[in-house]
Amino acid sequence: MLYGVAQAGYNGPPDQGKNLTSIIPGDAYTLFDGTETPENGMASVAVNRGIAPAFTDQGITFYVTGGADPSTTIDIQGSNIDADADYYTLATITPNAAGNGAYTDVGRAAFYRAKLSAYSTGNMPIVTTQR
Repeated sequence: MLYGVAQAGYNGPPDQGKNLTSIIPGDAYTLFDGTETPENGMASVAVNRGIAPAFTDQGITFYVTGGADPSTTIDIQGSNIDADADYYTLATITPNAAGNGAYTDVGRAAFYRAKLSAYSTGNMPIVTTQR
């Protein structure tokens, strides 16, 4: 799903782009599911980093799978305001020869998303997150 695309939830039309999933420890979510048409600079749906029930937190891990070409790069971005211009690249994942990669962020950004920063050929990467 792409950044800003309307989603089901509390904010009815015209603000369904503001409906975000909040993930807490034990949750997983798919940012890119591999069915998107790859385009340099495309951003995934954002997720909100929810409060850990016991206030213990070991970070949030992002996984790239799906056989993406090793020339592909995916930026993991964070922001404390869910506004496109406020996202900052925290790390860049470059898939290995099998098309897989991972990054764990132990920071405390309120929002996260993935951004396809370089793509030239091959499969659209699948990007998931796990807390």
